Amino acid sequence: MMTKRFDPVLLLGAGLGLVASLFPLLLFKANRLVLGDFIGFPDLPVPHAYLMLLAFLALLASAFLPKFRLPIASSLVVISWLLLNWTISLTTRQLLADAPAIARVSFAPGFWLALFALYVACFALSQRWRWAFLLLPVAVLLGSWLGHYELLGPAVEFRSVASEFLPQTLRHLALSLVSLVLAALIGLPLGILAFRQRQFENIILGGAGLLQTLPSIALFGLLLPPLAYLGRSFQLSQVLIILAILILFIGLRWVSSLRFLGNLAVSGTLILALPLFGLWLVSLLSGESATLKSWLNLNSSLADIGLRGIGAAPVLIALTLYALLPIVVNTHLGLRNIPPGTLDAATGMGMNARQRFWRAEFPLALPFMMEGLRTALVLTFGITTVAALVGAGGLGFFILRGVENAAPDLVLLGALPIVLLALVLDSFMRGLSWLLTPKGLRS
Repeated sequence: MMTKRFDPVLLLGAGLGLVASLFPLLLFKANRLVLGDFIGFPDLPVPHAYLMLLAFLALLASAFLPKFRLPIASSLVVISWLLLNWTISLTTRQLLADAPAIARVSFAPGFWLALFALYVACFALSQRWRWAFLLLPVAVLLGSWLGHYELLGPAVEFRSVASEFLPQTLRHLALSLVSLVLAALIGLPLGILAFRQRQFENIILGGAGLLQTLPSIALFGLLLPPLAYLGRSFQLSQVLIILAILILFIGLRWVSSLRFLGNLAVSGTLILALPLFGLWLVSLLSGESATLKSWLNLNSSLADIGLRGIGAAPVLIALTLYALLPIVVNTHLGLRNIPPGTLDAATGMGMNARQRFWRAEFPLALPFMMEGLRTALVLTFGITTVAALVGAGGLGFFILRGVENAAPDLVLLGALPIVLLALVLDSFMRGLSWLLTPKGLRS
């Protein structure tokens, strides 16, 4: 693989890091409510900031070193971040040394620009090393372990809500991942159906696109009345009886006279079972023991197990609907891009339709499907932030509380983990996609 003489994206990242020195790095406030004073690079009492600038200059120079660019630039990204952390840590300690206990030190625009610069540098490196996206999250965790953030405003706010942070984080992850599972169970078959049955192609793709146009808050409002009615009116035992009857019809699906009833049974089972399956998974992953006990009582109402107008139920349904578009479109696109000659060769080898799909079509379309799942995961993880508005919790809970209390550091406490976890999940899905892609198709 031929290496470029210089990397323009890496050059951009290093240049942005140098430009960050023109902006204030920190904000000192006597308490959480006042506007405060900005601390720029000339005002910093420690020399580490200038070492950080030298690291960015070295990163700039590495963009012109094609042979050793990857190891040198990767090391400089981590070094630049650690130097930035040391600068912030030492400056914060000096600013707070004689300040009252309610004083706060927060991040200013220079920090965010430097962070974005390092992200751009990681993006440039990921073109040659797919795991480069993990450099920044690993560097952040390393800085946290070294205690660089312990006196900053978000860390102070964290200590005041520490007992709630892990449960809300687990709930955020549970809502996002369960929604992805439900969307995959629905979206992958729909994408295959849109490819197989061209008469349904426009309906399926158009319907998935239409769902993306609905604002999340409006969709929560639309789901509130029907879910509230179902939660009050039905018991778990009644739903299980209906599911048992539908599954009985599925068993008779291949009898020609009952084929239509069998198809209805499959659809009905999915409509009833998938939301309940999602609620059960969220309860299990987020450790809600009270809700789990309700699942063991057949006389529990659907509201007792979480199917209500507010809470996890409307969020799971909304996130699943929003995640359908990238999954359906990428599945359909992957199957349509398979060369016809490959399918003819599979048929010529004596494969039937089922064998041709699993041995030829599915492996070739898998990279597109994984890209759809990756996009859907990042999308749902971000949208889950608004789940706190309907009482479903998640990291958006801290953002909402911070806005209500005019506490920007509390807002950051919710926003920063969302960004970091999204980067980690995105990198994980990229790596998983690469591992699952047949060796002959890997670039």
